[in-house]
Amino acid sequence: MKTKYEILVSMLDDLCKEAPAEYKRYHPTNKDEVPEARGLAYIHLLLKIRFGLRSFGDREAFITDGANDGGIDAYYISHASHTIYFIQSKFRNTEQNFDGGKNISIEELASMHICEILAPKKTDQIEFNDKIKKMQKSCLR
Repeated sequence: MKTKYEILVSMLDDLCKEAPAEYKRYHPTNKDEVPEARGLAYIHLLLKIRFGLRSFGDREAFITDGANDGGIDAYYISHASHTIYFIQSKFRNTEQNFDGGKNISIEELASMHICEILAPKKTDQIEFNDKIKKMQKSCLR
């Protein structure tokens, strides 16, 4: 019988297969790239299950993970409830870390630049990536 972790990893690998070929970070070419691909797929899983985003493209639009992401790995805006969900994700690469109850630290959550993103000041020196800028525009509508 498969463990919970093995089932999760299998689901994440299937989500990676949904990615079009041009999304190379979802298609690892060596074992060192697998954790990043699974980490991104972990966010896809949340967006798919929690928010009902069925297509890869719909989910990918909300993933901001990368350089200059302000500490936000993904987001989702519910216009119906007027709620913005900020997602900080840490995928545990081993079954021991997964079952060991390692949580995201308060320091990691506190490092999210939410105030600077939602209420940027002209004096802010942070240059956010294009997906964060897109989110900012969506929030200001």
